[in-house]
Amino acid sequence: MKHSGDRLHIYYILGRADTRNAGFDSRFIGNWEEDNTSFLFFSTDTTPEVEAFVQSRPELTLTDHFDMAYDEWQPVDHFPIQAGGFSIHPAWDDATPDPAGRTLVLDPGVVFGSGCHATTSDCLEALDLAWSRRGHQPKTVLDLGTGTGILAVAAAMLGAEAIVGVDLNFLAAQTALRNTRLNRVQDQVLIVKGDATDFAGAPADLLMANIHYDIMKHILAGPGFLRCRSFILSGLLRTPARMVLDQLEKMPVTITKQWNSDGIWYTLLGEVISG
Repeated sequence: MKHSGDRLHIYYILGRADTRNAGFDSRFIGNWEEDNTSFLFFSTDTTPEVEAFVQSRPELTLTDHFDMAYDEWQPVDHFPIQAGGFSIHPAWDDATPDPAGRTLVLDPGVVFGSGCHATTSDCLEALDLAWSRRGHQPKTVLDLGTGTGILAVAAAMLGAEAIVGVDLNFLAAQTALRNTRLNRVQDQVLIVKGDATDFAGAPADLLMANIHYDIMKHILAGPGFLRCRSFILSGLLRTPARMVLDQLEKMPVTITKQWNSDGIWYTLLGEVISG
């Protein structure tokens, strides 16, 4: 668990770094893979070990090394966060999760999704609204691009009985799993490392996707999208949001509400019109 005052050492590597047999010790936090790059996170300077690891793998190139305070990477002065009727507290403050009081405990680690970003807070508001319809509260939820698992945990606290959170990044999936346990909802939430597009067709009362447009457009185009009863789509900048709305206009869906943060980030709550 990282917290304010700790330091991060981040090694930027070109290539997909498989660290399963790297032999790194407990200072290794995890590996964030993005396209053909890897970011290795450590709690202290481990330059000799990382250099040896890279030199033993000719397909990798060590490009840069960043040394920064944890709160430079993951701002912590915004906690506790109030969003969508939830109070989000950091795990290092020893807060206790309380579904009745909607108190959610989060350890974001080095994964983004602490609740301070507009898309996350708007999704929490959309979740709250989705549950406000008496008799129509979702029982099954699919959370694509779960990140820290914050939305999956929130859905469980609202009363969803079965939630599947999916993330392609192993470090994100690890973090999400830890947060389900912190909030004692691991029996309701299954975290899967996988491709969001492979799970988009799974039937669910509510589909959530706070995800990049390049992935979202494939989710919307897939035949499984219309199997959900309602949806929350977020992570959209202005132009991609227009493109998503254009796609949705051709489908049997209705938009219940739109959120727009400073004209930059868009979030949509909608329902599938049953035939």
